[in-house]
Amino acid sequence: MQYTRTVWLNRLEQNIHNNAKKIDIKKGPNLEMILQFPSLHDSTSEGPVTSRSETITKHIKGRAVNGAVPLRPSIKRRLQTFFVALIFKFSDFNLTKHDCSRIDAIVDSLAAEGRLIRGRKKECSSMPSSIYRHSSTTQDSFEIHYARAMDESKRPESGALNWAIVLSFEDGMEWILRSPRKCHDISPETTARLLESEVATMRYVKRNSSIPVPEVFDYRSNTIGIPFILMSKAPGYTLSHFPWNDRPEGMVSSRKPLPCLKRANKEKIMKQLGVISSQLLNLRFDKIGSLFEKDGEYHIKKCLSPALVWHERDSLDDDIPRGPFQNTRDYCESQLLAFLLHIKELPLEQHAFFAPIPELREFETLLSYRSAVDRWNDFVTIGSKIDSGKNRLDYCIAGHFLRQMIPLISQQPFAISGDFENGYPLYHPDLSTSNIFVDSDFNITCIIDWAFSSTVPISTLLVTPSLPHPRDEVDTTLIPAFRGSFTDHFLQGKDIKLNPEFWDSTRRAWLFSRLVTLDSLQDYRYFTELYMSVYKPKDDLNIPRLFKNIQKKEEFVELAATLAEDDRSADEIRKDEEEYFRYSRSGQEAIARKLTMVAGLSEGFVADKRLWRWIEEAIA
Repeated sequence: MQYTRTVWLNRLEQNIHNNAKKIDIKKGPNLEMILQFPSLHDSTSEGPVTSRSETITKHIKGRAVNGAVPLRPSIKRRLQTFFVALIFKFSDFNLTKHDCSRIDAIVDSLAAEGRLIRGRKKECSSMPSSIYRHSSTTQDSFEIHYARAMDESKRPESGALNWAIVLSFEDGMEWILRSPRKCHDISPETTARLLESEVATMRYVKRNSSIPVPEVFDYRSNTIGIPFILMSKAPGYTLSHFPWNDRPEGMVSSRKPLPCLKRANKEKIMKQLGVISSQLLNLRFDKIGSLFEKDGEYHIKKCLSPALVWHERDSLDDDIPRGPFQNTRDYCESQLLAFLLHIKELPLEQHAFFAPIPELREFETLLSYRSAVDRWNDFVTIGSKIDSGKNRLDYCIAGHFLRQMIPLISQQPFAISGDFENGYPLYHPDLSTSNIFVDSDFNITCIIDWAFSSTVPISTLLVTPSLPHPRDEVDTTLIPAFRGSFTDHFLQGKDIKLNPEFWDSTRRAWLFSRLVTLDSLQDYRYFTELYMSVYKPKDDLNIPRLFKNIQKKEEFVELAATLAEDDRSADEIRKDEEEYFRYSRSGQEAIARKLTMVAGLSEGFVADKRLWRWIEEAIA
C-alpha cells in the first residue's frame, strides 16, 4: 500500500516544507535531520531542541491496554511505517545498517529506562516556570496580570489533553488557567481550533440558556507561545469523586472506598441532565458543525466532533469532508469515511473485531475477569492479530454494512404534530462524571470541558447519558428518569406531540457513534445489536458467516490482498511472541495457539465472554 497520504508524512510535511532548502528532493531528510526535528508537529519552535531519543519516539509510542508497558517491537513497527512513508515520498531515501542500529539502540535504551509506558501520569511541576520561559513580548500582559496569582508550590492538575492551575487572588476569588498539552493524537493546529470553538460554545450556552458553564475571561488560541483559556473555577466537586458503581468484589485499595452513589442520587443527576438536554435542544442551527465566534456573531463551521478528530484522524484532513454538513446523511458518511481510513492507515490499538475485550460486568468475580483479560491478551498476541490485514478487513466489512445502514439509522421524526422546526442542536460529546460538578446535595453546579462539541442530529443529543463515561453501557433502569425529565421540561408551554418511536433511534445513534469513533470495547456486540435493530431479521443472525460471504466479493478479495501487504513477516511475529510469552505461566501459549487454530477452522468463531468462561470452567 502506498502511504502517499500516510499520517507520518502529514506530520512531517510542514517541517519538510520549512526546511526545503536543506533537504534533497530525491534523498529526503537524512537520519540526523530527522532526529533533530524539534517536534513532528511544531516547526515554529524556537526553544532548545529536545533530546534525539525523546524526539523520535515522541509521537510513535506503542499502544497498550490498561497502561501496560508496550513491547519494543510495537514501537519499531511505528518507525517502520514512518520510514516506508519516506520511501514513497523520496525516491532515493534509504537507511544504512548503521542508521538502523542507532534507531534500535535509542528504542531499546528508552525501554530499559521505563520511559515508553503509555498512560503514566506525567510530571507537571515544571509547567508554571515554563510559562515564564516561553513568554514573549506579546504575552507581557499575561504575565503582569496573572503571574502573581500562581502558586508555584502546587503541581498543576493534568489530564489527557490539558493541564490546569488555580489562580488565587487576594479577595478569595479563584480562576482556572487551562492550557492544552502537546499531544501526539491531535495536531497543534487542530488544538487551536478546538480551543476557539470551546470558548465560543461556552459563551453561547451561557448567554442563551441557564446551563451552568464556566465564565471565560480571556483566551489565546495561536500555536505560537502558550494557548490557554482563563475561566472561572467550577463550584462544588466533580461527580467522579463519588463512585458511580459498586466496587468489584475482591478489589483491594489502600484507602477506605467511598460508598457507591445511592439510586435516588443517580436519578436526581439523570433528571437534571434531562433538563440540560432540553435546553440544548432549544439551541438549534441549520447545519452540523462546530461553533465559532467572530465579531460577536456565532457561526457553524468545520466540524470537530470526536469521530473526525480523535486518534490522529485530523492528520487525514485532505481525505475527509469536515463540514459544515447540510444533513444527517452527509455527516454520518463523513464519520464512516474517517473510520475506514483509520482502519487502513492508523493503529487499531486494542480493537479486534471478532475478539472483543472482556468487560468486568460480564464476570462474577474480579479474578475471573482478570483471567479473561490475560487470555485475551495471549490470544491476540499470537499472529499479531490486532494490526493484521485480516482484522483490518473485518472492520472494513463492518464499514460496508454501516454504510448501508446510514439511511435507516435516523428515519424516525422527533415530533409528529405541533409547531416544531427541525435543526441541529448543540451537544457535549464527553459528558462523563469527570466533567460534571455537583454540590453536597447532588445539584449540578457546572458542566466543563466543551471541547469537541458540535451541533448534531437530535437523535444523538437525546441519547440517555452513559455514566461514569460516555463509552460505558447505559443503565437501562435510569432511562425513564432522563427521558421523563426531558419531556416534561421541553414540552412545557409547547403544543408539540413527540413521536414515541423516536427513542429507538437514539440507541441506534449511540451504537453507530461508538463504532465509527472506535470508542468501545465491544465492537462485535454493538455491531450485532445495531444490525438487529435496523433490519430486524427473522432468522438467527450469524455475523461471522455474513462477513465470510462478503469476503468472497471481488472488491474485498482485492482489498484483503492490499491489506496483507502491510502484514509483518513471520519472523517478526515470532520474535514478538517469544518476547511476550517468555515469562508467562505454563500452558498459556499452548491455549492461545489452540484457540487461534480453532478460529481459523470455525466459520462462526467469536472470542467473547462465552469462550473465556468456558475455558475457566474447563481448566478449573
